[in-house]
Amino acid sequence: MVESQSYQYVKLVDGNYQIVTEELPQPGAGEVLIRIAYSTINPFDKAVFSYLKTPRIGSDGSGTIEAVGDGVSAELVGKKVAFLGDAWGQYKLANAHSLIILDDNQDLTKAANACVNPLTALAQLHLAKKHGATAVIITAATSQLAKQFSRLSQQEGIEVINIVRRDDAVEQLKNENGAKYALNQTSETFLADLAALNKELKPTFLIDYISGDIVGKIFATMPQKSHILVVGNQTGSTLNLNSGDILFNDKTISGFMLHRFLISIPAEERQKILQRVSDDLRDGGKIFGSTIVKEIPLANYLEGLNEQTQVATDGKILINCQ
Repeated sequence: MVESQSYQYVKLVDGNYQIVTEELPQPGAGEVLIRIAYSTINPFDKAVFSYLKTPRIGSDGSGTIEAVGDGVSAELVGKKVAFLGDAWGQYKLANAHSLIILDDNQDLTKAANACVNPLTALAQLHLAKKHGATAVIITAATSQLAKQFSRLSQQEGIEVINIVRRDDAVEQLKNENGAKYALNQTSETFLADLAALNKELKPTFLIDYISGDIVGKIFATMPQKSHILVVGNQTGSTLNLNSGDILFNDKTISGFMLHRFLISIPAEERQKILQRVSDDLRDGGKIFGSTIVKEIPLANYLEGLNEQTQVATDGKILINCQ
């Protein structure tokens, strides 16, 4: 039981988000109360802010458990955690089994983005391996998520062909992220270069964040029985695919949402995934660590939303929630 007190968080009020002050809730059965330390701004937060309009906002966060409800071990009180959802605020309630339990010495600034990108990267790897892929193509490869997926795939022995829009991004991925294969989609020889790589590596799994005509052209260069996993639509364009290519080459397409994936796998496997992220962060975040480019107070969340796109390739904007 936590003494009665008030707290602030970003809430949807009459169709718009604003910071409100309310009485602190008590954890129910199976729940914990988290004092939120930090959150970040993800592309998904922009979609929530503009279109989805969920009651609370903030896809990723880190903090400390302050109280537990019935059926939850009291030993969790004081534990540092990372969590999904409702992160733009000072406190939140969460299911005790949905959390990443962090090392006691974990720097919470470095765990504020420990769920959305790391869990998505691990989910994408799971789905690529399930498809039997030994090589993967990924668009928008300079994003923080794509970089994490690429590092993870290197560790797992899966080749990744990184697709970007600038020559300097090609060099950046090779020099800073250890990428073996990176191509500029705006190059005049892009499709020919990609076809040559595909002949060598035989990628059968395409992870797409951008949509548009170029994705259909990329997919057309891939072998039979290839699959597109649609994760985003950064360009706001229609995904144009050749129906004959899909029909005659037995190609497939599916959409990805993290919450759907997490509830689709057994609880034991889900816990292994959460623990893998915690272990990596404890050891310095070689796979799942993110660069923080700026820290802002919770009151300035609108400023952070407006800047998110400009800094997306460099790192994350950190929100100090206290």
